[in-house]
Amino acid sequence: MAKGGKQRPQEAEFEGDAAPMTGTPAAFEPACRAAADELRAALFELYGSVKADPTNPQEVARRFGVNKTLTWTISRVLAAQDAVEMVATAPGAGSMKSLITAMEKAGANPTIVARVWAAVRAADETVAFHVGDRSTLQLIVDGMSPSRDDHLEASRRLAFRGNSGLWGVQARLRTTTAFIAPNATDAALLDIVFVRGLVGLRRLRTNLSWPIFHMRNWGTERPNPQPLDEPAPGERASPILRRFSARSATDIIETRTADGAIYTLAPGPIGNTGAVDCFAADFERGTLPRFATGDDKSGEIGANVSVPVEKIVIDLIAHESLPFVLNATPDGYTALFGGPGATGGPYGRIPVPISTPPTRLPGPPLTAALAGVPAYTEMVRFVFERMGWNPKHFSGRRCEFSYPPLGATISLVFDLPPKG
Repeated sequence: MAKGGKQRPQEAEFEGDAAPMTGTPAAFEPACRAAADELRAALFELYGSVKADPTNPQEVARRFGVNKTLTWTISRVLAAQDAVEMVATAPGAGSMKSLITAMEKAGANPTIVARVWAAVRAADETVAFHVGDRSTLQLIVDGMSPSRDDHLEASRRLAFRGNSGLWGVQARLRTTTAFIAPNATDAALLDIVFVRGLVGLRRLRTNLSWPIFHMRNWGTERPNPQPLDEPAPGERASPILRRFSARSATDIIETRTADGAIYTLAPGPIGNTGAVDCFAADFERGTLPRFATGDDKSGEIGANVSVPVEKIVIDLIAHESLPFVLNATPDGYTALFGGPGATGGPYGRIPVPISTPPTRLPGPPLTAALAGVPAYTEMVRFVFERMGWNPKHFSGRRCEFSYPPLGATISLVFDLPPKG
């Protein structure tokens, strides 16, 4: 241990930014693994040399008079299993200085102190050489391990906040609920109901006008969807479910177009006092094939993310005679060129990784509730009543996905069975 103001060269090397790594570039992950292993070993030695317990960061902070956030961070770093994640979250030389200096004054072996400084420097150099800074490295860590349930969630959360501020609008929840049943007159065809919703839709700017739903007609391809709710006397039929939507009459503007209608959030008060819940529903009877035909071998129930949103929930509810529907798997994509239907090639669908499998809805009889949406159960019941279906014969699956990227399509996809 240095005494009497003696120069500590190993510390002086760490004043300012770390020097760039030189020599032949090492592969990113092996370099991080080597840096993490050495940093972990050096820190364990340092703690051991002063009889400090890294699993008790609060006591370490109290005993050595250092910031408890720092000791908690080091405790998590030492417990990390992933080398890249450890390097990404490890404090840099500037942050580590107070702890290392305090332990050195408390009697840590000078050789061990020198090893710690060298390990910290190596970690800083590894980060600087391969990615530039730790914030970028944290984005890389977020994109690794696709099997994690929270894969890329930190990056998607950042995108949500950025898009909310940029466009001046955000929502707490986006829902799509699809009900599928065999057609009563033609067993080769299906009936379907779509319920779309936005919950906690908030303006962040008073002058904002934002399209939220685009209800499209099919033209001559097949009969157009019909609004599920019957209009009030003297009103025009609309897919907006007035009884389940918390909004004023002037919050949502309907604009009829050549291919349907666009529903737009009108300018109004910002924040929670002006928040809007809006649900829309339509149905089709006998318009969709039950069996695979030609190139049409699958069904897709999805939602376009047209508003920055904290979470998307897709419920797929199917009649007991259609078990293939409930084998649906999640899919996510965005199409940078060619519109939402673009497929194939480098300019087609860009995948949005979704690693969380759908969960089963309770029943039968099917019961569908949604946290934070008290009207949801009643809305599902209304669909069954309006279509004349018995919920005892239906089952469901739910896909939940946090911070879906703006402009993406999140879907549940199932294979259609062959006929016969």
